[in-house]
Amino acid sequence: MKMNNFFDSYHCTSKFHCKSCRDIEDDSFRIQLESGFDDVNEVNFDCPHGVPWGAKGEIIEVKKEEYDDRQMVNIDMVKSNRELFIKIEGLQPIIDEYDAKSKNKDIPCSPCLRARINRGINRVLVAHIEKEKDLDLLNSLNNDLILADGSTDKQVSEWKSELQNVL
Repeated sequence: MKMNNFFDSYHCTSKFHCKSCRDIEDDSFRIQLESGFDDVNEVNFDCPHGVPWGAKGEIIEVKKEEYDDRQMVNIDMVKSNRELFIKIEGLQPIIDEYDAKSKNKDIPCSPCLRARINRGINRVLVAHIEKEKDLDLLNSLNNDLILADGSTDKQVSEWKSELQNVL
């Protein structure tokens, strides 16, 4: 399944990957993008942010913003409250992937990994809540937290309200 939009994602706008993306001689990174995102329609695309072909890391201005996931259901919350999430089908492989990759100190892009893992967790949780109408899970979460699956980003309180109207 392809993900929605690469060009507006944190992955792209952070400019962490420009050196790989703009390497005209090695298209392996762009091939992955083309097969993984809806908005990448060809391998040798022009950068929508104006980064030229052949750009090297030292000439790319990297944004200083940090990835902040404290407002959303995130990997730390799931791991520290395992009893709340253990019954949810599909979460364990995501947790295992995070554990395996975060142990590797050579991973250069931990904010990107964390963002991808959190998005995966939230997709599983949203699907679970929509299918099972799991008010017990929602009631165990802070009302202000966001369940952000990339297409239906809503606060827990909004999910509760919608489900209570349905039930």
